[in-house]
Amino acid sequence: MVILSNLHPPWRFLPVTVRRTGVRSSEVKAALDARLPDGYRVLCPSRPCSRCEPTVADADTVNVQTIGLWHGQAHIKIVPDGTNTCLEVHPVFIHHVRKAERPASDGNDEAEKANLLERSMDILFGSYAVAHKVNNLLRDAPEFHPVDRPYSGKKYENSELIDLLTVYANQFGSYNTLLWQVPALSLTAQAFLMTIALDPDSNRAARLITSALSIIIAFASTQLMHDQRGHAINHGEVARRLASQLGLASHLDGNFQLNDAKPQKTNGEDVWRAVDHGIYAIWKVCMWLFFIADIAIIVFAVFRPSLLNAPLH
Repeated sequence: MVILSNLHPPWRFLPVTVRRTGVRSSEVKAALDARLPDGYRVLCPSRPCSRCEPTVADADTVNVQTIGLWHGQAHIKIVPDGTNTCLEVHPVFIHHVRKAERPASDGNDEAEKANLLERSMDILFGSYAVAHKVNNLLRDAPEFHPVDRPYSGKKYENSELIDLLTVYANQFGSYNTLLWQVPALSLTAQAFLMTIALDPDSNRAARLITSALSIIIAFASTQLMHDQRGHAINHGEVARRLASQLGLASHLDGNFQLNDAKPQKTNGEDVWRAVDHGIYAIWKVCMWLFFIADIAIIVFAVFRPSLLNAPLH
């Protein structure tokens, strides 16, 4: 028996509305092939999944898959909408369970369950990442002129655009610098307060006060990191649009792809999206771990002070 369960996540990507009709899957494929790095495969035309069955006769679909160590896929439904065309992107979460057709098990059911769980999580998070990347690439593709993006009109002279780009690029760099100063300063403060809170010679009042201060610092640091990162994303987006007005992608010989770069494949316009989401999430988790550890110290100091005073043997 084959069980295909397409999950409906609470998040949904806003459709990319193109300012013209007649957009076909071949155009979408060409736009993605020019921007996606190695490790992605764009299938055109593709078989629609249960979530993107065409609602009109001439709706078209494109499938994007990863072909690396991790797995994920996204579907793009191309739907005519009056004088516009909607590109609807969604992740595809598919769990393949072919129990009757699987080779005979060697008896290690736990290993089989673990492997299935690992693959399911891989597909779950990988598919969301693919859909998120594809949606952003389509929204930024100048050949589509999305409705929520401005036309490349010449409202300013190039010299004025360059001056604006310099201002926003400097602000982008400032917010990025402030963003990564926060965890360094926070860790310094946390280490000092933790030393007092965990010192066996510290009394209960000292532990409660230092732990409370540490909780405040962890919470404030998390919020400040998020705030500075939000400012950096906004200024990076303005800089990207200015770079698009200046046509830096074509002036700098189109896309380039470098080892260990992030993003690995980009150009003179899309490079402003380089805000590292992965490492930011790790540092944010670290701040919350300090928060939890401080609460644990307060609980032990009030209810089980002997655990903090006991010498090591």
